[in-house]
Formats: sequence, C-alpha cells, structure tokens
Amino acid sequence: MPGLPADLLDALVPLARTPHLLLACAYDGTLAPVAARPEQALPDREAVAVLRRIAVLPDTTTAVISGRAVRDLALLSRLPGEVRLVGSHGAEFDAGVVREPSPEERLLLADLRRVVTDGVARYSSPAVVEVRPLSVAVHHGRCRPEEARWLLAQLRTGPGGWAGVRVTEGRRVIEFSVVPADKGQALDVLRHQAGATAVAFLGDDAADEKAFAQLSGNDVGIRVGDGDTVAAHRIEDTAMVVATFTALLEQRTAWLSSGFAPTGTAE
Repeated sequence: MPGLPADLLDALVPLARTPHLLLACAYDGTLAPVAARPEQALPDREAVAVLRRIAVLPDTTTAVISGRAVRDLALLSRLPGEVRLVGSHGAEFDAGVVREPSPEERLLLADLRRVVTDGVARYSSPAVVEVRPLSVAVHHGRCRPEEARWLLAQLRTGPGGWAGVRVTEGRRVIEFSVVPADKGQALDVLRHQAGATAVAFLGDDAADEKAFAQLSGNDVGIRVGDGDTVAAHRIEDTAMVVATFTALLEQRTAWLSSGFAPTGTAE
C-alpha cells in the first residue's frame, strides 16, 4: 500500500480524535476509477471494504456525494445503508431530502435532454449521454482530443448558454443542470444533520472544489489527482484513497478504544 504524505498523516491525527467525524468523498475518480462509460465505473473493492468498516464506528458518519442519480449511485457502489448517498450534486439525498424542480425547470430539463441527446447523435460522436433526474451529462472520454474539444465548444455555446442552465465540467464529462445544487451545500447539510465536529472530504475534479471551500478548522480536504485545488492535501489515485481510509480507520479505532472518546452510537 502506498505511503501517505507526512502532512496528511499529521492532519489525520486530530481529525480521527474529533467527537463526531463526517467522512465524505466523491464517487467517480475517487471511490471508483474514471471510466469512459458511466456504467463501467465500478468502485475499488478495497476502498469500499475500508469505508464499510469506518461507517459502523461509533460517532462516525460516512457519505458519498456524486453528480450521479442516487439510484444509479446505489446500484453501482453497492454500499451498505450505513453510508449516506447524496446524488445530483446535493439535490438528491438518500434520506428523502430532494430538491424538486419547478414546472419551469421541468420544461427546461425536457428541452435540455432533447437538444443534448440529438446534438451528440448529430455530431456522430462516440460521447455517451447520461440522463440524470435533474440534469444531462455528456461523457467524452471515448472521443479523440480534437473531437472532444469541438464537441465541448458546441455544447458550451449551445445549451450551456441557455438561461437557467448551470454547467459543471469534470474529468471527461460536462453536465447541464436546471437546479442550483452543489457539493459544498450538500456537505454543509450532511455536517448539520450528523452534528459533525470535523469533516474529511476527498474529491478529484472541479465540482468537488465547492466542497473543499466549505472546510475549516480541523477539517481535512484531499484532492485526488492533478488539477488546481483549494484543498490542503493531495494524493495521486484510488490506491492512495484506500491508504487514507485505512490510516483514518486505524487511528479512529484506536482513539475510540482508548477510553477518551465520547460514547455514542454508529450513524
């Protein structure tokens, strides 16, 4: 298992000893390697196994926050009920907290689905359109670089320029949404619901920066892979995610067993 940066190991110590810990992460590119097709993004088995063990610790809440629909996230990840699932960048919560679109947003979403789907088909592109409950995503990982650049330009100046449409770009994907939700807001909701005293969040692309921006104090933000970030720490890949989860599990288990930890029940 790869070694973690010394500064990250140091940051995990006070995090592991917080009275109530919230550990949250993105799905694609963090819990699961990025795939060319959305249905092929299966989670790393080791990462899931360690996350399961963290999820049942006392005074600890775990969550996965994704742009995917909650239903698709549950089917792909196969995570237990102890791990909270948040989809559509925070517009869908597994506990039933859902941001319902207005009638105007529903009409806009229908137009968005039609134009994006027809457009990608008309361009004869190998890109894959994923219709989500509150958005449409285009996965362009199978496109040649010049083809991806051309397709993205068409989408940005087309539906991406419509009033009321919010554009989010990540690794090999561009998403068009009709609701104002982001991962930062979702993380704040989870923090409040759990009564968390410190938060760790791991993510790998631009959409995750909103969550990193909400962290403070003993919170720990970890960017997975390259790219500009406001997170204080960076690791290379999913294997390092496993190492981070494992280190946090070991430290928190030891602290909870030491007799200094508050008593409570698993989230």
